[in-house]
Amino acid sequence: MILNAREAQEHELRKVVGSAIPFNLRKMKASGSSGLFLKSITNYKNPEKALSINSKCSFENRVNGILLRSYNSNVQMMVALPLNEISKIQLIKGDEINHLSTFSLGGVFHKIGLSLRYARYLFPYRFYRIDPMDLIIYSKNYKMTFRASGYQFENQLDFWRSSSAAAKLTILDKNEE
Repeated sequence: MILNAREAQEHELRKVVGSAIPFNLRKMKASGSSGLFLKSITNYKNPEKALSINSKCSFENRVNGILLRSYNSNVQMMVALPLNEISKIQLIKGDEINHLSTFSLGGVFHKIGLSLRYARYLFPYRFYRIDPMDLIIYSKNYKMTFRASGYQFENQLDFWRSSSAAAKLTILDKNEE
């Protein structure tokens, strides 16, 4: 169900995907995802109604599903994805490109035992980078592909593991596709 922000009423969204999960300071789970860009969408139910390609998107965790919010040129669209309609969620990690140089500060710290996860902040960009990550959602009515910076992979992983759709999540590397 694709809705314009003016059409979407909270009581209608509650019927489809439930209410928003309240934020709990003790558990500290993410209630929303970081930003992604929509790269492709296939609407099986209503092909003429679709979201704009390359629009900025974020997900909101709901009790009975996921709410997608899409922003493009001051137009906000929402897609309600109930849990019973989601068949699979694939989170694909981008390749890590690592050209260590023993003469750089990061290379020296990595040689003496500092983890690459922390030593990467001391490398110049050309020595270490992560290719963009992809997110693919398969549901009864839609197939959506999203892309974001590879550095956001851990944030996306935390969100999807704590979401109501965590059971349908599969994590892949780019070379495993």
